[in-house]
Amino acid sequence: MKKYHLYLWIIALVGLMTSCSQDETDALPTDTNANRVTLTASLPADFVQPQPRSRALPTAPAEHKLRCILEVWDTEDTPALKIRQEICPNAEDTEIDFSFELATTGKYKALLWADYIPTNQVTSTKEIAGLAGVSSYGDNYYTTTNGLKAVEISNTLPTTYPEAGDAFYTNAEFTKDEKALTIPTVTLTRPFMKLTIAEKNAERFTSCNQVIVRFNTLYKFDVATGNATGTADYNVVATNGTRNYGTDITIGGKTCETLICLYVFANAADGTMDDITLEFTATEEGKSLPTVTIPAGIPLKRNYRVNAAGNLIGEPSSSTVNM
Repeated sequence: MKKYHLYLWIIALVGLMTSCSQDETDALPTDTNANRVTLTASLPADFVQPQPRSRALPTAPAEHKLRCILEVWDTEDTPALKIRQEICPNAEDTEIDFSFELATTGKYKALLWADYIPTNQVTSTKEIAGLAGVSSYGDNYYTTTNGLKAVEISNTLPTTYPEAGDAFYTNAEFTKDEKALTIPTVTLTRPFMKLTIAEKNAERFTSCNQVIVRFNTLYKFDVATGNATGTADYNVVATNGTRNYGTDITIGGKTCETLICLYVFANAADGTMDDITLEFTATEEGKSLPTVTIPAGIPLKRNYRVNAAGNLIGEPSSSTVNM
């Protein structure tokens, strides 16, 4: 009988120990996703504010796909790149979803950039802005190998499809604590102005088969600040089938013929462009057409379409060309 009571006492003691052990285990943190950060981005439907929210991402130009880049930088005195992700969303997607791990609490800044690359472009492993092992699709029309704080126009600006030179950006600051974080949805916008220069006189347009456009423009963009800096001279050729040459465009109720279509960096504060020189090649062999200078003053306005038309072909070079 004493042995029987001893056995019962031992069983009760083991049960009590097991219960205490279980309670202690339940008290431990069980959030295995505490380091997880998620961010969702959407793109604008079109130029000019206010914009309706798009129900789908913009349609990529032929033979291109949208590449979306996320960079996460810390906010130390000397900021360092901590995360870089690149994804190509499906054409039917309505938003761009990023997810990443941050084990260290603190303040960070997320930089986002989206541009177009050829559909056959694939990933490789690279070092970008001091961060090794980045899976990157590689650049095409804009160089991002120094990070999104130093995006530059590359030497491969699109010709056949100028819309392939479109791009989008935004940035967002956030604080990561010891819990998983979902950053509110952000909307990207264009850092550009879309400039179209057109000929008003259809008969004069047929006398020309090529134009070389020479201009000075901003060429570097910092996604962290939203500022475009640095200037460079560009000589851009447009002819039948390239840069929308010959496409009809309506300006002031009149049908005009596009000479060239360009995307140029613009800052949040409105500005103006410098002189733009147009050098024409005549359709008729042996004939020459005078060079025309469009005087400085075309508005430089971010996320707007600016259409400039005039009697340009066959006019003498002048600083008084009416646009």
